Amino acid sequence: MSVVISGALTDGAGIPMSGYHIILKSRVNTPEVV
Repeated sequence: MSVVISGALTDGAGIPMSGYHIILKSRVNTPEVV
């Protein structure tokens, strides 16, 4: 199971950047993780 977090990602100058995705993957699907 993978969790996709979407939002406004800005660079150091505060300019919004598009086309970036942060994906968190769990190696073991335990009730604590899920």
